[in-house]
Amino acid sequence: MANLDVPSVLRGHHWTLHRFMADRVRLAGPFSPGPQRRVLLITHRNPISSAQIFPYYFFRRDLAVQYGVQIREVTLGAFMQGRCPWVERADVVALQTWFDVLPDEMARILDRIRDRCRPKRLVFLDSFSPTDLRLAASVGPHVNLYVKKHLMRDRSFYGKTTYGHTNVMEYYGKRFGLEMESTLYPILDGFLDKIRVGPSFSTAPYMLRRFLSNRPHAEPKRIDLHARFVTRGSDWYSAIRHEAIDAVAALGGLNVASGVGVPRNAYIRELASSRMCFSPFGYGEVCWRDYESIMCGALLIKPDMAHVETDPDIFVADETYVPVAWDLSDFADKVHHYAAQHAEREAICARAFERLHRYFANGRCVAEMGHVLTGEEI
Repeated sequence: MANLDVPSVLRGHHWTLHRFMADRVRLAGPFSPGPQRRVLLITHRNPISSAQIFPYYFFRRDLAVQYGVQIREVTLGAFMQGRCPWVERADVVALQTWFDVLPDEMARILDRIRDRCRPKRLVFLDSFSPTDLRLAASVGPHVNLYVKKHLMRDRSFYGKTTYGHTNVMEYYGKRFGLEMESTLYPILDGFLDKIRVGPSFSTAPYMLRRFLSNRPHAEPKRIDLHARFVTRGSDWYSAIRHEAIDAVAALGGLNVASGVGVPRNAYIRELASSRMCFSPFGYGEVCWRDYESIMCGALLIKPDMAHVETDPDIFVADETYVPVAWDLSDFADKVHHYAAQHAEREAICARAFERLHRYFANGRCVAEMGHVLTGEEI
């Protein structure tokens, strides 16, 4: 069972202070002497990447007790600039980069880790939104484990050419007649054996704390459907979102929250006041909104996710979310159905929240992080 008595340094503004120190000031305390395994997180400065790192701090007391590790962090930029000489004492290195790192740069990063740290274990933490494995060839031969937030269930998808960079681009590019270059991300022998699915956006500070509680953040339900999303972006991304907006606009008889430009706190309160939430695809299938809707007790309605593996699995059709066709042909029917079915809608919301609550409260998140850092079986 995870220790829910969270250290004070992780509460509220203290996490913000930690991020400022790590990201801006680039200061980090050295490892303490003792027999514990020394874990160095080399991190990318990005809110998505930060959300992936947060649970290692939130549960670091549990990790220290159960797995004998102490954790320190340095940003990738500071590490490559040669700061923090104490990193040479790291036993385990967990590395983040952004998705656009080029092979030559990745080679320099990995060489620097080997030269400075000489770790016994090297892990790559992939925080990217798409389900592709674009860094497999440059990272795969050098790591013990590759942790990704979501994967294609059918692993035979990998190592094949796609129209565009991802499976989502391929589908919508062809459907909307968009010109795209074909892409192949090579998969080396043995790489898929190093893959592990880790938690997704639910580990963001404002969500993890809520999922540890025993109830969603909810307000009186005055909105039938929450459907706020941006449209500006790549041509295929914009096409997805405009189609979603058109589908929402065609609904009748419902109170819908749409448009953009709402501050996050107001957005969360609004979502907590909603009975349902529509979450179209973005640059990848999985979005912040998927977890925010569950956190707020709103029924998640989303293009079919049967092809995606997540952990914990919140995409179980008609049990934890409601799938719709990728072309949204059944969208209106399903929205109107669940708008009228209060008990059915609330049961799905409760199951989705409980699945994430158990993952954090029952210690499975800590056990999986312990495996990532030490290799010990769960």
